[in-house]
Amino acid sequence: MKDLIDINKININPTDAPDKEFIYIDIDAVENGTGKYSIEKTFLGKRAPSRARRIANKGSTIISTVRPNLKGFAYIAETIENSVFSTGFAVLNSKDEKILINLMIYYLFMYSEGLMKQMIAAMPKGQYPSINKGDIDNFILVIPPRTEQEKILSDIAEYEAKIAICEQKIQSLPTQKQAILEKYLH
Repeated sequence: MKDLIDINKININPTDAPDKEFIYIDIDAVENGTGKYSIEKTFLGKRAPSRARRIANKGSTIISTVRPNLKGFAYIAETIENSVFSTGFAVLNSKDEKILINLMIYYLFMYSEGLMKQMIAAMPKGQYPSINKGDIDNFILVIPPRTEQEKILSDIAEYEAKIAICEQKIQSLPTQKQAILEKYLH
């Protein structure tokens, strides 16, 4: 993997900007297995948690290095201004998108059974099962050719759009139900 992916390329120390407000994305902010994350936590640089050090820009994949089998992974589709990520994440970016598309990294970590087996094998069997940069460097990835990656990502995007439409419909149903109840039962 070390030949294809940059790991933790950009780090900062928020205490260098003591009066600046930062958005903090820690491991708890990422929902396991969904790729969803929250940007609700903030702090001033002078009150920065010691683990607030990583930068994840547009196109980065973040993976929780603590209990990675829970899939606390997310793809950062757009840069989150003034954000800082926990050192509990590895921030991954393709070294060359002509070979490996950034978004493909996220899907490989989230869904590749072979990659998950490597992560589980690398975790110590104690109270704090985790992986580190050295482990990630040595994982072996099976990467489809660029044209196949594009096809995979295009197909996924098509289904994601359909899912979004269905989720919108589902969200509107309780309001529609309430309207019927009020119409006929009041």
